[in-house]
Amino acid sequence: MKKIIIVLIVILISVFVFSRNYIEELDLVLVETYSFSMGNPCIECNSNFPLLMHYIDFTYDYFIGRYELSKDLFMEFVRETDLEFSIDDDIYYEENPLNPICGVSWLDAVNFCNWLCKKYKLPPSYDDDGNLLDKNGCKTDDPSEVVGFRLPTDAEWEQAATGGIFTTFCTYSGSDDINDVCWYRKNSDFKIHPVGSLESNELGLHDMSGNLWEWVTDSSYRINIYGSNVVNPYYNTNDNKLIRGGGANSIFEYCKPFYRFENNYDKKDPFIGFRIAITRENEDIKN
Repeated sequence: MKKIIIVLIVILISVFVFSRNYIEELDLVLVETYSFSMGNPCIECNSNFPLLMHYIDFTYDYFIGRYELSKDLFMEFVRETDLEFSIDDDIYYEENPLNPICGVSWLDAVNFCNWLCKKYKLPPSYDDDGNLLDKNGCKTDDPSEVVGFRLPTDAEWEQAATGGIFTTFCTYSGSDDINDVCWYRKNSDFKIHPVGSLESNELGLHDMSGNLWEWVTDSSYRINIYGSNVVNPYYNTNDNKLIRGGGANSIFEYCKPFYRFENNYDKKDPFIGFRIAITRENEDIKN
């Protein structure tokens, strides 16, 4: 009996340490959710894909990458999976180990997420068609049921970009002064900069405005009714997927947290990257 108890204790400790390792190793930041107003507060603004104001409720918290995904980690995935992928290093401001990966399609991004799940012994988050999967491998439309690493949903991305529960309602992600937090066409020299070069937002997240557009897991969608209330939103309706945040080539308007654009899931662009997320209820750390 004593040996059994010791074994169980060792297992529990190893699970905790394992979970703690991937949170720390991947530098993930906890986003404690709350009901918030999402969308474009200026219905007359010139947006390629406007989303009118509506209310979001979450039943879960989640972790999101502090930085846009690193080039080095993505290239490890490329080597291990023999993915045909090339990158133009001239797009970077300088050679730096903190450079984020760019030129990634939505398909590349979700396949990376599944590779990362396997690396950390978690169930895959996506099937071959890009549908979200729950812990039993069944399709789900509820992000809270996804166990492994994935792209943030559109709503998760916007709440994180606006500072979560610590928001100060800035024009950009973390500041009213775009130059504090954002690489965009007027200060970037049309080059992608190392992550963390500018100030973070209230959650400690960097480059949510500018540097790279970021894929989210949702398809393009519209909500045209003011005051509509949505719980744990995720939209999987077509092959056009959303990108958020603006890039080093963007005008200042596109770097505001409520702006969104859509691209086909297999489109690759030198100014598009991504960051990862994971649902809090599905990892073993309970703060």
